[in-house]
Amino acid sequence: MLKPIVVAQRYVDNPLLIQGRKFGVRLWVLVTGHSPLRVYMHTNGLALFSSTAYAAGMPDADEDGAQMLGHVTNYAQNGASHDKCCFLL
Repeated sequence: MLKPIVVAQRYVDNPLLIQGRKFGVRLWVLVTGHSPLRVYMHTNGLALFSSTAYAAGMPDADEDGAQMLGHVTNYAQNGASHDKCCFLL
């Protein structure tokens, strides 16, 4: 029987910025036991950056309803941008 995949995240209103852009770091781990705790972390990670600069108070959507790219670090939404948004760690 497959166990569910769990993802935990929340929106940060006052984010840390790197060169004016929001970013996120993805790390992959495998938990094989809890007593004792046994966790394996993959050797690579992924740093995701918004494709445009972040501005506080910027609206969540433009006139067309699209997400403002300064608030989004999702590769699927930023991937079409000409700027790099993802880096393998």
